[in-house]
Amino acid sequence: MGESLMHLSSRHASYAAASLKRPTTDWMVRVMVVALLAVLAPALPVRAQDAGVVEGQVMNGTEGGAEIGAGIPVDLYLFDASLEEQVLTTETDADGRFAFEGLDTSALLEYWVEATYQGVSYGAAELLQFAEGETALETTVIVYETTEDDSEVRLDLVHIFAESFGEVLRISETHLFGSSGDRAYIGEEDAGGRRGTVFVPLPEGSVGFALGEGFPEDRFAAVDGGLMDSEPVRPGTLMSEVRFSYHLMASGRTISLERSFAYPVTNLTVLVAQPGLSLASEQVLSTGSQQIQGRQYEVFVGENVGPDLPLQLEFTPVEGIGVSPGTGGMPGGQVPSGGSAGGSQGPLLLVGVVLALVVVVGAVIYAATTRRPAAGGGADAGSTSGAKASSLLAELADLEDAFEAGEVDESSYERQRAEIYAELKNL
Repeated sequence: MGESLMHLSSRHASYAAASLKRPTTDWMVRVMVVALLAVLAPALPVRAQDAGVVEGQVMNGTEGGAEIGAGIPVDLYLFDASLEEQVLTTETDADGRFAFEGLDTSALLEYWVEATYQGVSYGAAELLQFAEGETALETTVIVYETTEDDSEVRLDLVHIFAESFGEVLRISETHLFGSSGDRAYIGEEDAGGRRGTVFVPLPEGSVGFALGEGFPEDRFAAVDGGLMDSEPVRPGTLMSEVRFSYHLMASGRTISLERSFAYPVTNLTVLVAQPGLSLASEQVLSTGSQQIQGRQYEVFVGENVGPDLPLQLEFTPVEGIGVSPGTGGMPGGQVPSGGSAGGSQGPLLLVGVVLALVVVVGAVIYAATTRRPAAGGGADAGSTSGAKASSLLAELADLEDAFEAGEVDESSYERQRAEIYAELKNL
């Protein structure tokens, strides 16, 4: 499930994204452990010992699935304190087992195993690390048969961040998908041989659409009404992630947002930047304020939204108050992740208990959605803007930066900002 937590390197970001494939829900802890390892690394001695062995079994988790035999590709990822990544490759034997020998057993190193079955990669449930005096580690990788049926797919978590920039509202979203079945959803193949998996609807009237950092350029396709992903959805919780942002222009005192979802949403969190913006909706419940990296957010939780019940949000910018795009109003760096995120008060209370953790992780997930414009066809998906809107929004951000730095006087700032707003509204 990109960018990195506390500015981890892109290589560790790749690891974190791959970790979404694991059938586990403690990915957040593991990513934080990796970050901590990087911080503590200079104080720890390095002792290269090349007698280590990582071995294990590849097993089929689909009921009635084929026995795993020889020829399944298995990769071993090694992560060291310098944030460098190494990859070793082998194949399973006739019994579905694998082994990597001659490994460094240093306490600074962590290993992670991934197997590829029927074109879908699956990770082990845990990171591996040699303890003092230990030379052999064992792990298991569960793989699954595939399906073109998406009836078991759901949105485990949806995070929506909203920030006001005067007449412009920036929305940043993270969607985390999972499946309650025992087969990996791979979607149907089109005439060109491309498979489409989960569909992500995008709101009408949005401008400046941008994908989050770290996604392959060819992963998404622009389709009518939104984006079509090509990433398989593996069995389990929080198996696939989509991050993106867009802008909405104010046409009056309020800005209405209707969010449609193609799959049932288990947990929904809306975070509204404060001060400068208020939210009204009968579908979400305010749980109070949360400070995230020095920025205050009002946090709302909701349930029971999905294909048959869109989310209706009504935002009202507070006149004269807003966040400048260049002043660090967004919460911190971000890791591509996986993360955990349905109407009765019982589930709402449960969401409240875990909200602090969810919000912090949501902040970590957030920032990369604002930094890279989508490439190719995806840039215009579901929006009325395309390259012109992205260019205007970049101009607006630069203008805000210059004004905050005292490089532009107030009258010039107001005039230029009004001109940009006018152009955006005419798109």
